[in-house]
Amino acid sequence: MIFRQVLKDNKALQFIYQNLPLQSAIGRRYIMDSKFSNSQEEIEKNLNYQDYIIDSLELKHNNEFVNSLQFQLSKLRDIPLTIENLISDVILDDIELFEIKDFIFTANKIKELSSNYEKLINLDDFSPIINLLDPDDTKIPSFYIYDSYSEKLAELRKQQKKINSEEEKDLDEKLWMEIQSEETNIRKDLSQKLSKYYNLLKETVLRLASLDVNLSKAILSKELNLNRAKFSDKTTKYNELFNPLVKSVVEEKKDNYQKINIEYKKNVNIITGANMAGKTVVLKSLELAQYMAQFSFFIPAEYSEIHLVDNIISIIGDDQNELEGLSSFASEMMRINDMIAYIKKYPKTLVLIDELARTTNPVEGLAIVNAVASMLNSADIPSFITTHYSGVSGDYRKLRVVGLDRDLHNIELNQNNINKYMDYSLIEDNNEKVPHEALRIASLLGVDKELIEIAKQNLN
Repeated sequence: MIFRQVLKDNKALQFIYQNLPLQSAIGRRYIMDSKFSNSQEEIEKNLNYQDYIIDSLELKHNNEFVNSLQFQLSKLRDIPLTIENLISDVILDDIELFEIKDFIFTANKIKELSSNYEKLINLDDFSPIINLLDPDDTKIPSFYIYDSYSEKLAELRKQQKKINSEEEKDLDEKLWMEIQSEETNIRKDLSQKLSKYYNLLKETVLRLASLDVNLSKAILSKELNLNRAKFSDKTTKYNELFNPLVKSVVEEKKDNYQKINIEYKKNVNIITGANMAGKTVVLKSLELAQYMAQFSFFIPAEYSEIHLVDNIISIIGDDQNELEGLSSFASEMMRINDMIAYIKKYPKTLVLIDELARTTNPVEGLAIVNAVASMLNSADIPSFITTHYSGVSGDYRKLRVVGLDRDLHNIELNQNNINKYMDYSLIEDNNEKVPHEALRIASLLGVDKELIEIAKQNLN
């Protein structure tokens, strides 16, 4: 699983990516191809790099060094395909030779710029390549086949300059063809000589792309108040966890965003609570934090301990299968079936399921919830299931979103202000009955009183 695959359908991760101040095409490709890592050593290495950047560069607004570094990174050309041509017996054309020359000139500037920061980036000596592509020491990044490449070429060009008369036209064409032939020989020679530096060029691309990505992640961590996670063999724990996408939307409306605390181990967690209480946001926040941790980002939480997994399976919202003619229920059941088949082979998975079996009748829906929870529990899968069904029985951890569980006095609620009075924190709740809050919320929102009374009579 790589970053681009997850990014496609995950809006919260898209928000993170869109706010990354990446400067180069090679940086964008690098992060898109980065793997969802379950190696703590690999993740820690990247986080150490970001820590070094934060501490040594003193990241802040209008940091002159960082601005200069980002400017040079933005000038880096996207040359991986050109580099691959070096080992394909291809004669590079003038554009490709220019791309390599310009890339190396920029890389050399980044090397010089970073010389006071020993651990920022380690780049090799580029002088052999510079000498090849800039034999006249012009220090100009544009590429030209200089006379100094060949005495024969220099002589042919001198002869061509002397030809002025119409009578010498045939001679001019002959010289032009000879010049073209000699220039081709020079390109061939340059391509062969540059091929010796294939590994150096390829490694330089990777190191510069890594610098762009990790610098961007470090800057983002300061802008969004992200913090470095610790890693645990058993427990995942978040203090003050938040979802940056949801937080930005809430704060645009001048509302207060409420962060949450949550801790879990390898067990089934059942979450209940009223509609509008934020159960889905809890799942999406857990999903985002796990992805960010294992793609080597700092975490949207004040403090976090994270147990690494091999995969995340989230069944949240509608599925593309509905567009292929399947009902919501059929689509959900196919996804559940795929999930069960997967966890039987790969149990080190985080499973997140929102409102399981909500589109079928309550009796069978409850039976399905109990069956799925039982299978996840037996497989010792860390998992979360949100539900409105009462009667979920088993040795599961049960949590409830507090919701409107407080005295609102004479506050007049409406669809625009109700979120201000919601308590999104999670509490332990071992009651098998899900709290009935739908009618209370409808009443508080000013829904027709007669409708509410009839509904209450039917409920009783």
